[in-house]
Amino acid sequence: MQALTLTRPDDWHLHLRDGAALAAVVPHTARQFARAIVMPNLKPPVVTTEQAAAYRARVLAAVPPGLDFAPLMTLYLTDNTPPAEIDRAGAAGFVHAVKYYPAGATTHSDAGVTDISNCSAVLARMEEAGLPLLVHGEVTDADVDIFDRERVFIERVLEPLVRRFPELRVVMTHCGQPWTDETLSVIAHWDNVYMACTSVAPKYWPGAFVQFINTRGREKMLFGTEYPTIPWDRAREEIDGLGIRPEVAPLFFRENAERVFKWSVG
Repeated sequence: MQALTLTRPDDWHLHLRDGAALAAVVPHTARQFARAIVMPNLKPPVVTTEQAAAYRARVLAAVPPGLDFAPLMTLYLTDNTPPAEIDRAGAAGFVHAVKYYPAGATTHSDAGVTDISNCSAVLARMEEAGLPLLVHGEVTDADVDIFDRERVFIERVLEPLVRRFPELRVVMTHCGQPWTDETLSVIAHWDNVYMACTSVAPKYWPGAFVQFINTRGREKMLFGTEYPTIPWDRAREEIDGLGIRPEVAPLFFRENAERVFKWSVG
């Protein structure tokens, strides 16, 4: 079995929630990770830069003394997010992405986007500002079978989106299963599409997925746990058994994300 020796890693898809859950999760996360992209689907969601600042302060207050942990904040996209909010996010310096949840698709997504066409102006501003879009990739149309939601999302939403906004960096999540081939095809075809490998335990990643990480997708794939769904210790142990090439590991665990989120190396 091949073992990977890592510098302190980063988690590019993390749920901290709030209140008691935040107080429990942040110390464990800070002991494992140097930085993390923090998801904004609280109740109520983090839709403004001002709310992101307050949430960031709560996160930092929960970091144990002596630990250095940087929460990289995100905003929750809605039908009514104004382009001016992207300007405020850029000026603040601590907001690193915007998360797109289709309304009704997942936890605390009831305030999410009902139709991506409602967001054209704000997506254009994000493209101009260089702020990435994180995507929960599924449709919620009543006529679409629940097992086809991700495949239909790729056809109806994702490909038209990246075609219209070719400079907007788009990060997919959840590994695209069971539509692995379709997902990897989109990532390979579009220069501005990436994948954060979250939610699915590494031991269940298809062989084609691991091969893509090691070869043509080596600069397009980002590590993430969606903690606490998958603890870091489990992810590390399972990834050790996948055969990730030593020269690819730094890209997968840190450098690709630093490029996508424009976070300086260090």
